[in-house]
Amino acid sequence: MRYIDSGSRDANHTLGSWLQTELIPDIVELRWQSGFFSASSLGLVAPTLQRLSAADQVVRLVIGSNDPGTLRDHVLELMGLVGIPRSNAALGVMKYSNAFFHPKTYHLRRAD
Repeated sequence: MRYIDSGSRDANHTLGSWLQTELIPDIVELRWQSGFFSASSLGLVAPTLQRLSAADQVVRLVIGSNDPGTLRDHVLELMGLVGIPRSNAALGVMKYSNAFFHPKTYHLRRAD
């Protein structure tokens, strides 16, 4: 497990930096929970999502639909990359009436 404190403003402590290092072909499962979602953030993970989809490997995602909301077209784009519907994939969209859904958790499992 690795904790990244992005509050330091160090470019090496950003999610993007970590993903660039860790999203390697050996990834066989991907899970994430993210409070806000936009398809514009898929650049780094799109190739991995497509590869996992083609191999019917595990992808489990939960995204928030906090104010101002998550766009339907963005969710459909994510579903296309993940290959939903398929047996080893799931996507949840969370919205609370009185709070934000705001986790930031990414779990990658490598073949080794």
